[in-house]
Amino acid sequence: MATSTHAANGRAGATSQTERAEAIVEDTAERMGRGLSRMVTRAREEAEDIWAEAQDVRQRWDAAPSGPQRSRSGSS
Repeated sequence: MATSTHAANGRAGATSQTERAEAIVEDTAERMGRGLSRMVTRAREEAEDIWAEAQDVRQRWDAAPSGPQRSRSGSS
C-alpha cells in the first residue's frame, strides 16, 4: 500500500507542478502580450508622426513660390 500512496502523491505533485508551470506560462504570455501591444502602439504613433511631418513638408514644398522646378510625372 505504501507504493500506491507514494504513486498517488507523485501524481498530485506532478499535477501541482504542471499547474504552476501553466500559470507561469500564462503570466509570461500575458506580460509579453501587454509589452508587444505597447510596442506596436508606439510604432504606430511614430509612423503617424512621420507621415504628418512628410505631408507638412510636401505642402510647404508645393506652396513655395520660388521652390525648385519639378514635374509631377517624375521626369526632370
